[in-house]
Amino acid sequence: MKVNSKKLLAAVKKLAGVINNPSVPILANVRIEVSDNKATLTGTNLSQSAKVYVDVDGGDNIDTTINFKRISAILSQLPNDVLSMVVKDDSATIKCGKSKFKLSCIDSAEWPKDEFEGEPITLDIDLDLFRNHINQVFYSVSRDESRPVLNGVMIEIENGNFRTVATDGKRLSVSSIHGVHQDNINAKIICPVSILMDICRNASDSIFIKIYESKMCVKSGDYEVVTKLIEGNYPNYKQIIPKDFSDSITIDRRLFLESIQRVSLILDESQNAIQLIFEDNKLTLTAQTQDSAQESFNIDFDGAVDFNFNPLLLIDMLKNVRSDEVVLNYNDRISPTLISSDNLRYIVMPMRW
Repeated sequence: MKVNSKKLLAAVKKLAGVINNPSVPILANVRIEVSDNKATLTGTNLSQSAKVYVDVDGGDNIDTTINFKRISAILSQLPNDVLSMVVKDDSATIKCGKSKFKLSCIDSAEWPKDEFEGEPITLDIDLDLFRNHINQVFYSVSRDESRPVLNGVMIEIENGNFRTVATDGKRLSVSSIHGVHQDNINAKIICPVSILMDICRNASDSIFIKIYESKMCVKSGDYEVVTKLIEGNYPNYKQIIPKDFSDSITIDRRLFLESIQRVSLILDESQNAIQLIFEDNKLTLTAQTQDSAQESFNIDFDGAVDFNFNPLLLIDMLKNVRSDEVVLNYNDRISPTLISSDNLRYIVMPMRW
């Protein structure tokens, strides 16, 4: 086959997130299939697989596997020129410009196959909408592997609503929108966060989703992924969200974020909290260690209340929403607070000082 080297490099890079099992030789490889002027590149770690389709100038049909790290390193150093690949027996010869490489291959007959059970639930969703709903919750996913169900994003499709949910026990993120699919489609799955972030990075067109009994398949343009779903029952997040609040405060998101980031610069391992003081139409942020920091800006709030928060929990949320303002809803200084922004609801616990 013949193809532009940078075009092939871009395609290979999209497989990086799923090729992470070097203990099994063939799983450290990328599968390359060429037929009818189309190349299909595939990577897998058995739990997830990804495919990228690339238009090429034909030649002989190819079906082989080549070490992913080796071909990635070679492609990254080649000039922006036409690359040719010829596969014979157990090796592939690659030529580009003045460079020539001969790489060993593993027979693709050993390549694992994706198998699906039952009839899928299918839906389409706009790419920007999908990215927005994943980006608004992914940071709340737990890194504690002792509770696998919290290591993924729960995707809930219910009565015309598309909802993403994530929690690590310290905070809860819920992003939802109505009317992206038919009202008669209902599903609830837990998807590994890593593959969702791969989709957000690599997708280029509308998202077409198929949900099977234990797997999810996502297609977007020339990119396709299959992932095993996380088994188990997700916590009833609706019980965590208070039904009513006694008051709310509207805050400029950018000012809030930048002030938190600056005040937090003096914090260390012994002190990881900042104080938010709302009083006399002003928000004052303070931090105290052996050093101190303080910053204030005007808001429209004539009450008086203060909270102590882990600043990282606020920064994560504020960095990943698009709105100009956020609304802090509360009952008192120690009960769960709800920070809302467009389609996002973010529950976070204040700290006791």
